[in-house]
Amino acid sequence: MTKGKYAQAGVDFDLEHGVVGIFRQLFEKTRPNAADLEDIGISFPTSEEDFSGGFTLNANYVTDRFRRFKFLQSTDGPGTKPIVHAIYNGEDPVKLSSTAHDSIAMAVNDLVCCGARPLTLLEYHAWHTPDLEIAAQMAVGNLRAANMSRAVITGGENASLSSMITGPIPKKAYDMCHMATGYLDDPDIIDKPLGPGRVKPGDWVIGLSSSGIHCNGITLPWTAAIDYKNRGFEYSFLLNKKDSQLGESLAEAILTPTIIYVRPVLELINDFEQHIHAIANITGEGVHNMHRVIPAGTGLQLNYDADGVQKQHPIFGWVQKHAEVSEKEMYEVYNMGTGMVLIVNPATAKDIIRSAHELGQASEQPFSAYKLGEVNNEAGVIRVDSHEHNVHIYGGE
Repeated sequence: MTKGKYAQAGVDFDLEHGVVGIFRQLFEKTRPNAADLEDIGISFPTSEEDFSGGFTLNANYVTDRFRRFKFLQSTDGPGTKPIVHAIYNGEDPVKLSSTAHDSIAMAVNDLVCCGARPLTLLEYHAWHTPDLEIAAQMAVGNLRAANMSRAVITGGENASLSSMITGPIPKKAYDMCHMATGYLDDPDIIDKPLGPGRVKPGDWVIGLSSSGIHCNGITLPWTAAIDYKNRGFEYSFLLNKKDSQLGESLAEAILTPTIIYVRPVLELINDFEQHIHAIANITGEGVHNMHRVIPAGTGLQLNYDADGVQKQHPIFGWVQKHAEVSEKEMYEVYNMGTGMVLIVNPATAKDIIRSAHELGQASEQPFSAYKLGEVNNEAGVIRVDSHEHNVHIYGGE
């Protein structure tokens, strides 16, 4: 059957309908994540709406129970991970679904830094050509990440943009992002948000270990590995070659899913609220993310060589060596083994570390917790002890 002019131009509604059919199932599958919220006046429809999605807020119930209710929003995506996904030739379902997982992880981990519980997720997919197999892989990642963060996927959008979305294998090329909404009902945090207003010199910096590179700085390793600047995608097959330094292929290392810290961190906030002063998601720009949550006139002393601290994952050494990156820049770009930090009251810091470690080890994506450093009075300076070096990083003021 001859396709219509619009399909010939690159927008095939039949293909889009197949993809939409896969994603529409996610609302029904994730709706139970918010079942407990009906107790505080938040409910979801029993079926997905046709043109928009959302939730019902019983204002009378909320007013009776809480002084105020605050909604927060965050949006993020997987960067260039879809390129690595397209090149990857393995069959590990976790790796194949990691771009969607990471897109959600980036957004919900930002929400929890404000003490907010994720509530809803919206997704956007842009395709060279809608692909049912890739859509199914995305759906697996969406479902896993939404369940980990206790969020409901209320809808999304698919766009066929063949003239805009391309890559090493155009038919596998796509981009995506997720928009997350979270809610905060704790009046103490609403009145005095987590962040600079709570942090003081002497506070401890607690690190939560990462699973690897997470979803930041990905472009540097894959472009270095295939000499993209000079060769384009000619040597993209090298990403699937097992590397002795990594113990796996570079594609496999990059496609390791980002840890979603939502449930353990929210439990810590509930148990130690007044003693947790700030939380930072260590994403792009590395340790500079900590500057965002400490007050002017203060700095940080961090020791990545201390006992118990997560040692660098092999991929960081690989990037530093093969992309010829200075140690200082590595800490300014990558998480270097610590994916999230909590800045806490030193009087209860050991208890918080103990609880965080227990929660982390029991979670679906296990992580460890440890003292990474302290807040000091060295304005705008982060001092990083690592590999017997002391790296000074400026930029807080």
